[in-house]
Amino acid sequence: MLPEFVEESAARGAEDDALAVPPGASLVAAHVPGNVWQVVAEPGAQVAAGDVLVILESMKMEIAIKAPTDGEVLDVRCVEGRPVAAGDPICVLRPAAVKAHA
Repeated sequence: MLPEFVEESAARGAEDDALAVPPGASLVAAHVPGNVWQVVAEPGAQVAAGDVLVILESMKMEIAIKAPTDGEVLDVRCVEGRPVAAGDPICVLRPAAVKAHA
């Protein structure tokens, strides 16, 4: 059983690396449980604060998950038609650089 455990641990480690958030980026999470109805944002997209990233369906209602800040979508971590729990990661967003004032 030891080799299976090692392989499973290695697989989990690779999965954890794949889910890592790059420095300076942050996760946008689902704030309610539901099903992913529509993924609006794509990796590489530039978004403004308030832009819809994903639309969830929960209790027969459509709930928009919006970008909390201007930035770039680095990764989408949900799939249309699949369930998410409250707190599950939806997207990875790198905030736009803050411009220095002269």
